[in-house]
This record gives sequence, structure tokens and C-alpha cells, in this order.
Amino acid sequence: YNPPESGSDSLEYIEIYNNGTDTVELEGYYFSNGVDFIFPAHLLYPGEYVLVAENATAMMDFFSADAYEWDG
Repeated sequence: YNPPESGSDSLEYIEIYNNGTDTVELEGYYFSNGVDFIFPAHLLYPGEYVLVAENATAMMDFFSADAYEWDG
């Protein structure tokens, strides 16, 4: 999601959703094209999602949502 902010992308995020029936261990999975982020140990249960954001604090303040923060 890339919100229409003027001069900032503080609310930009990527959402990963598990629509399967098995739990997925995300540790070691990564993004390397567009953003840099490596997942720590994180179990993603069926029907759940995880967010990776430009600014984790802004995500909590604006959306009341926990998020990991990418590095660059």
C-alpha cells in the first residue's frame, strides 16, 4: 500500500496474508527488491497477516497496527 501522502511515505507498507491451512514460519524470508527486510522468527497462522512498513511507529499511531520496519 502506498498512501497519497505529500512529501512522505511514512504510511507505506506491505501486507503478507496466509490464506492457506498451514502455519508458515517466516524466519529468513526476505525482501530485496524495492525494500530491504529479513524476517525474524515469526509464525504466520492461517487467516492471519503480518505488516512490514516504512515506519512502524506511524503504522501504530495512524492504523493502530503492529508492523515490522524495513531497513531501506
